[in-house]
Amino acid sequence: MNVHRNARTTPNMPEDMQKRDVLVGIDRATRWVYMEVITDKTAKTAAKFIEILVAKYPIKITKILMDNGKEFTD
Repeated sequence: MNVHRNARTTPNMPEDMQKRDVLVGIDRATRWVYMEVITDKTAKTAAKFIEILVAKYPIKITKILMDNGKEFTD
């Protein structure tokens, strides 16, 4: 099973100026989704996201598709 990984920055709210990003793993065939809101885009955070994604996904993942985001290329 292939999972597509994506990252997006959330908009800042007036009362909360902390930058947040969303990491998302989506199975294109079943539309199964796992997401996390994070406050840092580090390689350590990205690796932890992938570990949790693989553990929670109900089918064996054979490939993870992703862009060249800095957090995944360190």
